[in-house]
Amino acid sequence: MSEENILNNYLVITDYDLNLEERKVKYDNYDSIICGECKQEIAKHYYYCLVCYNIKTDINEQNHMKYGLNIGIFKITDYDLNLEKRKTKYENFKIILCEKCNQEFDNQYYYCKNCFVKETNYSKKFRMKCVFKTGILETSDYDLNVKERKAKFESYDIIECEKCNHEINNFYYYRCDECYSKADKNEQKRMTFGICKYCSEINVECGCLYSLDQLLKEFKNFNEINESKVNDNIFMTITDYDLNEDDRRAKYKDYNYILCEKCNKTFTYNYCHDCVAEKNQKLKELQTELQIYKNFYSKLFNRITGKLKTLEELQLIIQNNEYIYSKIDRSKGTYLQIKIVVKYIMSIKRGLIRIKQTPNICFHKVRSYCNCYNIEADINEKKLD
Repeated sequence: MSEENILNNYLVITDYDLNLEERKVKYDNYDSIICGECKQEIAKHYYYCLVCYNIKTDINEQNHMKYGLNIGIFKITDYDLNLEKRKTKYENFKIILCEKCNQEFDNQYYYCKNCFVKETNYSKKFRMKCVFKTGILETSDYDLNVKERKAKFESYDIIECEKCNHEINNFYYYRCDECYSKADKNEQKRMTFGICKYCSEINVECGCLYSLDQLLKEFKNFNEINESKVNDNIFMTITDYDLNEDDRRAKYKDYNYILCEKCNKTFTYNYCHDCVAEKNQKLKELQTELQIYKNFYSKLFNRITGKLKTLEELQLIIQNNEYIYSKIDRSKGTYLQIKIVVKYIMSIKRGLIRIKQTPNICFHKVRSYCNCYNIEADINEKKLD
C-alpha cells in the first residue's frame, strides 16, 4: 500500500463530527482504519476508536465520538410534551439519547425503552409511552369547591400535588390524601369543601345569603332537568312483540317507562314483577317526603319579585313547618339552616331518580313485556319469539 493511501486511512479527530452514515461513506473503500490519536486499528462496525472511547471520562465526549455532533439529549421533563411536540423538538437529530440512562431513544415513539422497562410505576410508564396530560393541584385550589376542582382537572390524566409531589388518587374531592392526613381539622375542611367566595367561610359552614341564593338556583335547575327525565315515557305498539327481548331492550333502554298499547298501562323495559311492589313503596315514601320539602321551598320566595323573602320571614317559615323545624340544627344561622334543608332535598331527588332509572339488582327473572301477559289466553300470543 502506498504512503498516500496509508495517510488517507487514518481517522482524525475532526471525523468524530460526522455521524455514522457519513463516516461509512468516507471510509467504505478502505480495508482498515487507524486511529489518528492512538494508532490502534478501528473496527468498521463502530467507526470510532474503542481504546480512546474507554479512556474518556466525560460522557459528552464519548457521545461525540460514538454519534457525531448531530445528537439530541431527551430530558426527563420532555415526557410532559405530547408526541407531536416531541417530534418537533427532536426531528432534526439523527440520534436521540436519554438524559437519564444515556441509551438511544426510539425515534418513532420518542420514549426511552430502557427506562420504560425498568420503571415500576404503572402511571409513569403510561406517561412515558402514551403521553398523559399532567396537571398540578396547587394549595390555592383547595379554595375551590369540588365542582370547580372537577371542572379544572377532569381533562387531566395525571394530577400531582404541588406540596408533596404525590399523585392525586382521590377524585371524589380532588384532594391529596397524603397532605390531608397531616393537616389540622380546619385545613381538612378547606381541602374537602373549599371556601365560600362571598364570606370566606368553609362552604359547608357558610350561612351567607349569596351562597344560599346560588344553591337555590342550582336546585331549581336540577329540578327542571331531572323532572323531564323521570316523567318521560314512550308508547309500545303491539307489533313490537314481534321483536325478541334483546331487541326490545335495545329499543327502549333510554326510557324509564313504556306505555303498553294493548292495556294502556306502563311498565319498565326490564320489569321485575317480584321487585316492583317494593320499588313502588320506596317511590311513594320519597315522593311524600319530597312534597313536604317542595311546599317549604315554594314559600321561600316572594311570588311578585321572585326574590328570597326577608330574614324574619324565612325564620317564621322554618318555625311554622313542624316537619322541617324538628330536623334542623337550631344553633346554625337561618341561611345555613335553609342551605342544609335544600341539600337534603337534592339528595332525596337523586334517590328518587335513581330508583326510577336504575334496574333492580336481584336474582329474579326480568322481562320486557307488559303485565297484560298474565291475562292473555292465546298461547301463541304469549310466545316471546
